[in-house]
Amino acid sequence: MPPIAAALSAGRGDNGGSRGSGGVGVPIPPLLALPRGDGGGTPSALLQQLYTQISEGGGVKAVSFEHARRIARKMREPTYSLRHFHDDVTTTFPELRYYLLASTRGAVHGEESKLPSKRRTSLFHFKSRRKQATGAASGGSSTTSGIGAEAEYLRTIGALFALYWLARIDIDGARGFTFGVDEATWQPLERREPQTSSFQARPLNAHSTPQQKAASARPDDPQAFFFSQTVSERRETFYREHEWPRMTELMANAGLLTRHKEAAGTLGEWSVDEERMAGMLALTAVHDIMKMAPLLPTVQRQHAPYEGFGEGVCINDHDVALGYVLSHYGDALPSYAMLPEALQHTIRFCTVKMGFNHGWLVQAEAPPGPLFAKFRAAITSDPKLSKSDVAFYFVHWLTDLGGAEPSPLLGSEKLVVRFPHSVLRSFVASFSIVGELAVESETRIFETYLRSRWKELEQQLGAPPLGEEGVAMMRLVIQAQSLPLQRSIVEAWVRLDEDDRKVLAFEMALTGIAEQQFAELQGRDEFVSGPAFLVYYSPTFLRNAARTDALSGLQMLAEVYRQARSLWPGSRSQAGEAVTVRIDQIKELPPQTIMDAHAFGDAWMLEKQNRFEGVIKQQPVYSILGYGEDTELASKRLLAFWWRTDDELDDNIGTLESLRAKLVFSASEGDLVGRLVSRGASPGAPGAAAAASSSGGNRKVQLV
Repeated sequence: MPPIAAALSAGRGDNGGSRGSGGVGVPIPPLLALPRGDGGGTPSALLQQLYTQISEGGGVKAVSFEHARRIARKMREPTYSLRHFHDDVTTTFPELRYYLLASTRGAVHGEESKLPSKRRTSLFHFKSRRKQATGAASGGSSTTSGIGAEAEYLRTIGALFALYWLARIDIDGARGFTFGVDEATWQPLERREPQTSSFQARPLNAHSTPQQKAASARPDDPQAFFFSQTVSERRETFYREHEWPRMTELMANAGLLTRHKEAAGTLGEWSVDEERMAGMLALTAVHDIMKMAPLLPTVQRQHAPYEGFGEGVCINDHDVALGYVLSHYGDALPSYAMLPEALQHTIRFCTVKMGFNHGWLVQAEAPPGPLFAKFRAAITSDPKLSKSDVAFYFVHWLTDLGGAEPSPLLGSEKLVVRFPHSVLRSFVASFSIVGELAVESETRIFETYLRSRWKELEQQLGAPPLGEEGVAMMRLVIQAQSLPLQRSIVEAWVRLDEDDRKVLAFEMALTGIAEQQFAELQGRDEFVSGPAFLVYYSPTFLRNAARTDALSGLQMLAEVYRQARSLWPGSRSQAGEAVTVRIDQIKELPPQTIMDAHAFGDAWMLEKQNRFEGVIKQQPVYSILGYGEDTELASKRLLAFWWRTDDELDDNIGTLESLRAKLVFSASEGDLVGRLVSRGASPGAPGAAAAASSSGGNRKVQLV
């Protein structure tokens, strides 16, 4: 799993780590009995029964917007401790109890029964019960996330704690966010001992190649350096080097913090906007309750269809499910119902499925269309939304990720010890740019981001590239992420074959949005074409390639784009479409390993899955030789990932050369695309006509 993907896979322990002890002493509320029957058949009836049960059982206050505002008001008071905050939110927001449901047979949904009615959990205790949490007596985990109800509760508490720390960064929040608190006193720590972390990192050096070890020792390769550090080193580095003022700025942009001018004109202390913060607390409390399978609503006749779900169908996507309840049964969630309409509107916006993948932006992985189009449509279609609402969404996104580890007293471990710090900095820096989507086009925002990132590197790499190659150069350099790898990409670009440069320049400058072009390419009709390609995992692939052989990495990437274009011929009518090409199987491999596949009788194929998806697969050559002449050939292309020299080709390469010619010319006989595939030009790109009129079928470079 690539570093960013590993970092984003919340709470699964995919990273080679293991959970240790370090009891955190977070109180777990009494179990909430799940009522028998369907509560009357409507989504609101069951929720109302649960709230009635909580109210009659005590332990929570009467739901009141004033109570929520009082919590918000105190969040920056130096004497308002984390324990006070915990006690207040757990008695103010009744939906927090919904994460721990007991079935009519006495089992916790997602956990074993026979638990005390009120208890505390430690990480050691949690580890011993985690397997039980995914196979309860009631028939397996009844959380849609599959990780167990208690974990979901702790993650929600962790998100609330992350919000608490961000509101008071300049008081004690930076320490609490980074190191967590002492489990006995709940006071923020100055540092945390390694054995009290829930995650024990396995440094990259433990099982790595000499090249990886060399790279990991270089602090100028931030991601490799991050994964070479121990957990304690990651915490210390985060606390010392994180750009804390940007976090506070984000909170201010979201309207959660304000700073007034003193009489003398100087800036005063930060204060909390009570209403906005109360809304964020409510959103955090209810955001994941639909991960509890018994709470998932069924679409009622009067609302059908809803986001693709028909009448009588259970909405099994927890985000869509929450959006449905908020839109049509909001009164059934007291923490939401108590809010003013303006805040309810903002919260509904935060639950919309916007298809925004932030990793695609910070790594310049996707063209503007698949990256921003749906997100911008959600913003611009609602005149009531503002830039502060977009920032509000990003704060929620950040705190949700910050609480993703079910260890709330250990700080925001997901962001501090699992998430590469350089990537998080890029995320936070991009929030303000993305907020401009309310008033700017997708392509303009993306170009602004590309140029802002290059400006940070201008002293090392020179002025931003211009002309038709500029967008591709900026995207490739940003995908490399760290300065030494970025320099390798720039040096390799100069040595790259002209045909490959033209392919990359053309394909990476398509926007995926009809009638939108990058500024340098305005008026160039050939760049109003599509579909555009999103090469999924290209940043991971490119970083791995740049560590050993950046030139071959760029050549391979050009080949992927080239063969993709032969499967999806370009046209102006498709300028507003995008195709995702997944390169999962090669993303972690260095170029030499990829090229060596032919020595073992294997080949790399790009296969068209459907109109909008393609995937690279490794296949034995003998299985490809049996392909028919029609439908199979039309949906597959052989990727020329092997070395060419002037020496006599070995038998395997000769077979691959012949097979590639067969696939190209049989599948596209008489078609301009087919004739261009082996020449290195993209249809519509500069030089395409010249390539089409040239003779011969093999490019005179080492890697074809």
